[in-house]
Amino acid sequence: MHPVPNELVECILENLYSDKATLRNCALVGRAWAPASQRGIFQHITLKFPRRSKGENADDYLSGNSRLLALFDETPPLASYIRSLELRHFEAESWESMAHVQAVHASTAEVVCRLSRVDELSLWSFDWDTLSPVLRLALTNMLNGPAVTRVSLEFLYINKFAELESFLSHATHLKALRLGTMMRRWDAAFPPVFKYLTYYPSPPLSLRSPGFASSAGSDTSSTPSSAIQLNQLVLQLDDIPFIPSITDWLQQETCPYDISHLRSLGILYRQQDHQRVNLLLQYVGASLRELRLLGLVARQPSNVDVFCLGYTPNLNILMVQVVQNDAWTPVVWIQSLLESFLGYAQISCPLQQLTVKLYVDSLDPLQTPQWDQWGPFDALLEKPQFASLRMVYIMVVARDPTASGVVELLSGKLLYLKRSEKLNVTFALN
Repeated sequence: MHPVPNELVECILENLYSDKATLRNCALVGRAWAPASQRGIFQHITLKFPRRSKGENADDYLSGNSRLLALFDETPPLASYIRSLELRHFEAESWESMAHVQAVHASTAEVVCRLSRVDELSLWSFDWDTLSPVLRLALTNMLNGPAVTRVSLEFLYINKFAELESFLSHATHLKALRLGTMMRRWDAAFPPVFKYLTYYPSPPLSLRSPGFASSAGSDTSSTPSSAIQLNQLVLQLDDIPFIPSITDWLQQETCPYDISHLRSLGILYRQQDHQRVNLLLQYVGASLRELRLLGLVARQPSNVDVFCLGYTPNLNILMVQVVQNDAWTPVVWIQSLLESFLGYAQISCPLQQLTVKLYVDSLDPLQTPQWDQWGPFDALLEKPQFASLRMVYIMVVARDPTASGVVELLSGKLLYLKRSEKLNVTFALN
């Protein structure tokens, strides 16, 4: 029997990165299999602060980190295999001794300092204000390195905005940024969101031609030459009145990032955030190739609930999340969204891929009359303006297993998409 080439082995093992148990077995097969298996095993690690309220023990955490550091000493390449690091639940909690907290922070900092190849850093439920100086320094030094290109901050507790700005400004090689819920009362005050823009419900005709650049997004004269150019951004809009918004900061000259040339944008929004989303699209839309609207549309829209995609003339990929129940269907909202591409000039729609994540919340998902409303959606996409559309993915999500029949039912309503082989309907339990 001829041995399997190492290149083929590595290719196979790379497809098993999500199956850690199998990778651990593969690592024991032989010396040639070990490095590729270990790269998958150590690709991502999560360090969780031991929470007393969950019955977790600080000593166990410290012992685990000591074993990990010993592995790094025994096999130095292992540390370089870690490309994604997540720190969770580093927040204030009552402990019998602050010595435990300091020891956990110091141990975590020691692990962080050993990781020189981390590409993605994620902080989740993280209290920056109670962090020890040694751990703050370790994380800041990690951002200073050339490896980190992706940062995600979710449920970050921080009181001084200047500290957040300073921390992020160290990520000089950043390409992708996710900013979720910020639990804070910042000490900074910014002008209203995108103060330099006048919002138009639809773009003026002069701006509604392929390849146009919005006035704000194309003006780079006010952007410092040292600004960090972001390619991907995910934002959770926050309209708490007395807290300055992240979106306000992103347009300031002091912001280290330039978002005017974004390629991908994801927005977690609420029903009342539509105008702010439109202002953001007006600012960055000219360069966008991918847009994910991650709010959950769950009621009949009004005139102010419609997003204007006319500001995104180069958009290729669109993803939306909607709800359908016995009271209403999201079809009208989706149609309004797609028609906003065309505007008065009736230009062609640039979309190549449309994904609709459809949450079905009906008493009887198969008998609701709302499915009859999907015919006009199919007819709209049959128009020549949408000729560039290659595929429509509809992901049906429901709590009732019998709703799996919706796949066939909905496919039967979307005859053009089905006939042209542009339709893919799937089902998943919620």
